[in-house]
Formats: sequence, structure tokens, C-alpha cells
Amino acid sequence: MTVRVAAAATSSPVTLDQAKARLNILHNDDDTVVTGLIKTATAEVEAATQRRFITQTLEWVLPCWPARSFRLPVATSVREGFSITIQALGGDTVVLNAADFVLSPSDETLSVRPASSASWPALDPDAQEAIVIKFKAGAATAPDEARTAILFLIEYLYAPSPDWKIAASGLPECVEMLIAPLRWE
Repeated sequence: MTVRVAAAATSSPVTLDQAKARLNILHNDDDTVVTGLIKTATAEVEAATQRRFITQTLEWVLPCWPARSFRLPVATSVREGFSITIQALGGDTVVLNAADFVLSPSDETLSVRPASSASWPALDPDAQEAIVIKFKAGAATAPDEARTAILFLIEYLYAPSPDWKIAASGLPECVEMLIAPLRWE
């Protein structure tokens, strides 16, 4: 089961200027490095919280139906643009009609199940990507806790110090503390 980005966010939760201010960088020599750290820290905090902070389109690729009813692996309540594409038995690519499935709120994400008394369609057992579920996640702006956690993680990655306390997850404890309310799984 893979979650991949189909359409990336058009901005970042943290700007280059914000990151440089946090790091007390007054020159442009490290802009490429800091930009990479913004991407890395954002990806780490998003993975740890099972969220996307800025709106983007994701694809969840599955080899088979995980269950009759299942939840999306990333927090979202956005139904717009949701689709399920399958490799049907016989090898045809089929986009399921919205009437074929039901989306329901479940914790902080959506639950998906077949409509009424229907079942999920049979899949091509040889398909590399038997099911591709496309959905949007994120918001126009990131929560303050997420932005602060990303900035702390950038600082830790840029200039590690033995003074940083590391949590069992491998993230600095201050980052863990900030993202704890954002975790939903």
C-alpha cells in the first residue's frame, strides 16, 4: 500500500524566510540546503501525523480491497475530486461511479464502502496497481503547531546539538510534543 503525491501542494507550511530566521541565517549561501530541509521536515511531520498540511492530491495504491469498509490512510474530509480507479478482472481500467461507493466521516478521515448491498468489483489478479484511490488532503494553511514543529525539526537537522532530547520515534521531543495533538491514528 503506497500513498503518493498526484498533484503537489503549491506552497509550503514554512517559507524559506521563516526557516532562515529560525536558523539566524542572514545570507543566501545556504538557501538550497534550507529549502531541502523544509521539504524533509515537512514530510517527516506529515508522516508522523498522517496529515498533509497544505492542499494536495494524493493517490493510495492498493493490490486488493483492504476490507468491505476501510478508512483512508491520511486525514481528510474533502470529498471533492475523490475517485476510485481499478484494474478489473479481464484487464480493463474502470473508474467507479460515485454511486458505486459511499464516503462517510470516520475519526479524522473518510471511510469508504460499497453502496447499499453491493460488493467491490473483482480485480485483475496480475495488475501492478489493482486499485488507485485519488483524494485531496490538506488545507490552505497549516496549523500553528505543525509550522512550529517543522521549524524545530529544520533547526535540529541543520545544526544538531547533543542538547536535543530525542523521543522514541527518533524525532526531537519538542517536535513530538507539538505534533501530539495532530496525531489521529
